[in-house]
Amino acid sequence: MFKELDGWIRRKLRAILWRQWKRNWTRARNLMGFGLSEARAWTSATNGRGPWFNAGASHMNQAITTKYLTDHGLVSLHQKLLQLSTETEPPYTEPFVRWCGRPAGAIPPPTRFSNQSEIQSVILR
Repeated sequence: MFKELDGWIRRKLRAILWRQWKRNWTRARNLMGFGLSEARAWTSATNGRGPWFNAGASHMNQAITTKYLTDHGLVSLHQKLLQLSTETEPPYTEPFVRWCGRPAGAIPPPTRFSNQSEIQSVILR
């Protein structure tokens, strides 16, 4: 799910850039600045398609790469999820953590039985 969301966010950012480059001249110049050939940049800039189409087209994916977006601050939700799920340990791994507000390692609450033999005798009845 997060991979699909990441892809949608990248496409949306490319569509926003396409809208910001309002004129064909600006679009062609910027695409050439990102490394597209002059012929391909002009063909792409004057194709008459909308921003969403162009954001998903190969010319925008070649010009505005995922690496470019990452280098400029875009955080991948999928990578962040993987990072967080491997770094953190599950909550309450110690048996008496936060019991009545006491710190880890606190003595457990008293039970009806004081030792293991009493527990066994109750179970066997």
